Amino acid sequence: MIRWVNLRDVAYVGDTYDATADRLLALGGRPSVRTMIELGRIVTESMRSPEAEPTPRIVFVETETVGDLGEVTYDLIGLAGDSMRGYRVRVFSEPVDGGFVLRNVEVTNLCARDVGEGALCL
Repeated sequence: MIRWVNLRDVAYVGDTYDATADRLLALGGRPSVRTMIELGRIVTESMRSPEAEPTPRIVFVETETVGDLGEVTYDLIGLAGDSMRGYRVRVFSEPVDGGFVLRNVEVTNLCARDVGEGALCL
């Protein structure tokens, strides 16, 4: 059986960094919502540029987990550059009063090509 994969859906994993401060600034503070799924979507949506053509897709990646911290992962795919495919966004929260408050955001670059030192996508 032959299987095909569209190259636009394949990415190399680049650098991972803490994006908490940027997201708090973009969101105007720490959002408080009822579910981790909703919180992850809000944070990932805040990374999408309104003027981007075509509009990047948000893809749910990993089921939410809830313990001392809540965690959920989304991909933002379809950035306009030729070296970046998008971002993997991991959102961590603190469970409070039947909901969740944003604690940390970790972002991993999803690269189309040229991963490593001196590359356009790190």
